[in-house]
Amino acid sequence: MTGLSKQYYFIVIGLQVCLLVLSLIPTAAAPPQPQLTLPQTTYDFGQVKGEEVLGHAFIIKNTGSGELEITSVTQSCRCIKTKLAKTVLAPGEITELIVRIDVKKKKGKFTDFIMVSSNDPERPIVRLKVTGVVEEK
Repeated sequence: MTGLSKQYYFIVIGLQVCLLVLSLIPTAAAPPQPQLTLPQTTYDFGQVKGEEVLGHAFIIKNTGSGELEITSVTQSCRCIKTKLAKTVLAPGEITELIVRIDVKKKKGKFTDFIMVSSNDPERPIVRLKVTGVVEEK
């Protein structure tokens, strides 16, 4: 082996040793991530009377490994009022989003939306849909 080939040989061996050592170093675990899960994202009230105030509870669960923070809940209509029992959920924790809809000014078929914003990196905004048909008087 010539002097130059010996140098290359030692460089290659050195690189292989470095790669072996690096492969043995444990990689950092991914940071805990929250995950907002709703078993139901649509609710149909069916046929309703025009003087009713309708109500439904959507269940929200944190199925992730990090703390879930619900940052806002917005509605597509002023006729909708919402109440969230908790805004911060530990992993595995559940809360209710209570939705009330005043249908006194609605006629016929209706569809409204509620947007839930959170720190879930996969689904930062989840859209819930409520529908129904207001009976004519």
